[in-house]
Parts: sequence; C-alpha cells; structure tokens
Amino acid sequence: MVPAGKRVLKFGMRKTCGLLLVAVICAGACAHGAEKMSAADARALIEEVSGRNNLEGDDIHPWHIRLNYEVSDTDKKKHYSGTIEEWWASDTQSRTEYAVNGQWKRYDVTDKGVYLSGDLKEVPYVVGAVLTDVLWPMPAKTTLAQLEFAGDEETIQGTAMRCVEMARPIIAPKKQAEKRMSRGTTDWCVPLSDSYLRIERTPPSKCVYLRNDLLWFQERIIAGEYIAAEGKTIRAKAHIEKLETLPRATGAIFQLPGDATPAKKQEPEIMAGSMNGPILAYQTLPSYPEAAKSARISGTVVLHGEIDEQGTLTNLHAVFGPAALVPVSLQTVKQWIYIPLIVNGKPVPVKARINVVYQIR
Repeated sequence: MVPAGKRVLKFGMRKTCGLLLVAVICAGACAHGAEKMSAADARALIEEVSGRNNLEGDDIHPWHIRLNYEVSDTDKKKHYSGTIEEWWASDTQSRTEYAVNGQWKRYDVTDKGVYLSGDLKEVPYVVGAVLTDVLWPMPAKTTLAQLEFAGDEETIQGTAMRCVEMARPIIAPKKQAEKRMSRGTTDWCVPLSDSYLRIERTPPSKCVYLRNDLLWFQERIIAGEYIAAEGKTIRAKAHIEKLETLPRATGAIFQLPGDATPAKKQEPEIMAGSMNGPILAYQTLPSYPEAAKSARISGTVVLHGEIDEQGTLTNLHAVFGPAALVPVSLQTVKQWIYIPLIVNGKPVPVKARINVVYQIR
C-alpha cells in the first residue's frame, strides 16, 4: 500500500505540455508578468525544493516503487500503457522493469555493468522519462551549482506561487562571443506556503508538468499523481501504486535472470538507477523567415538528434516540416547547449526530439 501522503490542492489542466523539447516561433509578443524575487532568494528556494523533492542523497535508504502509466508519443502516433517498477539499493545495485503494451524489459545495474532481459526491444523514450519525472523532478545539486536563477511570484489557478526559472549567463559556442542569458527554458513553481514542487513549465511553449496527491517518503515529497499534457490533451499520466523502503536483506531481489545479457555502451538511455537531466542551458530561437511569413507558411519542424556527453547536439536532422522552415531550424537548434544526462554520476548520450513550431499571428 502507498503510505499516507499529505493531501494538498489538486491542480487541473490549463497550461500543460508533453515530453518533447519544443520551441515556438511567432510573429507576436509574449507576456510573463509578476512580482520579482531577488536572485539570492530564487537560488535558496530552488536548492530547498531540490533537496525536498528529489529521491536522492546520502540519507536515502533502499526503496521500491511501482506505478502505472499512460503515455502518447505524438511524433510516432503511438500510445503506450503499463507499469514501471524499480528496486534501488545503490547506484551500482538496482533493478528496473518496464511493462509496455504487454511486453516487458528489465534493466539490472550491477558493479560489473548493466544487464538486459525481456522480450521488448527497447523502452520508448516517453515511457522511460516518466519515472525520472516522478522521482527526480529537479536538477541534482551538482547541476544547480552551475546555474543562476530568477524568480517571480504569480497566482496560478487561484493559488499564490513562487516560480523560479533558470537564468544562467553562458558563453555560446566560440563563434558567438557575446554572453547570453538562458531564460524561459524551464521554471518550477511552488506554493508560497511550502516548498513542495507542484508545477514545472517550459515556456514559451506553455508546456507544464503537474504533481498532485503528494506523498511523504523518506523525508522527501513524491508525486502520487503525475500529469503532462499539451493544451487540453493529456500526453502522459502516472499514478503510484506502491512506494516503500526495502529491508536490509535484498540479495534475492537483485539476482540476475538467466537470460540477462550485458548492455551495449549506450544502453540504457533511459532509467538505470537514479539520473538527472538533460537540461537546456543555452537556447536561441530561430528567426521566422520573411519569405515564409509573406507566403503565410507555418507548421512544425520536427528534428531528431543526440545530446552527447558534453551537452552538444549531434547528428541533428529534420524528419518532418515545411521545407522553407527546415534550414533555419537546423542552423539555430544545433547551437543549443545542454547540461548532459547523468547516469550513476557520469554523463551519457541521449536521443533528443525537438519540435520547432512556427505560427502566424
């Protein structure tokens, strides 16, 4: 049974988002107003929120979680449902099982590497991201140390909130010498009355992740209900069925199955023990081509690539979108810089799908 959690205000779907990285380009202005927080207060709040909402740290005891989920992949026009179950004892001893549309995949992390088993070829990215978003919604403390923050006070669905966003001065690639401020890439909102993460947004695309039915577990706050959507359409939702601390004797839990095989170097890309990232640290948006605007050409350019261990986008290519909008999208997005994905304390490559949306307004 799930331990009794602290019930707080339940947020509904108004401004919401999917699991893709999205940039929106439009001929118009965006407003984002509120009372400003000082940089020092914004940093203090985000560090407190990270410490209280991430299931990580030297004081964490072995744990077990089971959740059910439903996820829609808009790119591939597929729907996935099933369960995710993980047993964790340390960064070199964990077991994660994914049931996806009747098939399953198991990852065993050991001190000798990662082992795979099951009849599912690979776990879809949008499914693997669910467990990360539930248990590690905030960047790790080592990542936070590399960032600067800005904050506002806002009222969201009638609740007074403090919303903190990344504002990291970062030097763009060498060919661009000027300093940039990475603003509006991600922000985290917590009520004025506490430091529990309730909403994560990725403006300007109006992408939002909601955390409801909060559970108190090992001095942390975990979302019993997780929702990600776009507009009024839910793209992902998950609900925790069980969350418990494991007993000291856990040897039998982590015995490798007979058909387990060593994973390749880049596997798994999603979920093998605790992980954080990747985080978009530098972003510049494409300019809307004048010829395309004059011809009233709009739509979405879908880009695929890989974020490498240095946080650089590699193998970037377009898979869909109006031809007039593809070149400027590729030229601009390939300059983006990420804080890379961290698995067991080390950066690893991860696949990225980026939607660049062009709208005539």
